[in-house]
Amino acid sequence: MTYKAMFDERVVDSPHEFRIGRPAYVYMHWGYGLHTCFGQYVNQVQIPGI
Repeated sequence: MTYKAMFDERVVDSPHEFRIGRPAYVYMHWGYGLHTCFGQYVNQVQIPGI
């Protein structure tokens, strides 16, 4: 459901367009709240390096 939430037009302005300046709260790739991925910060460094 996090994928679907990132495309909610009521919250995200033009969700199907590529925009560099989107605020970070729009992206929920790592989950949210109690369901946030424990490896979030490690992955943010390792994935671009791969």
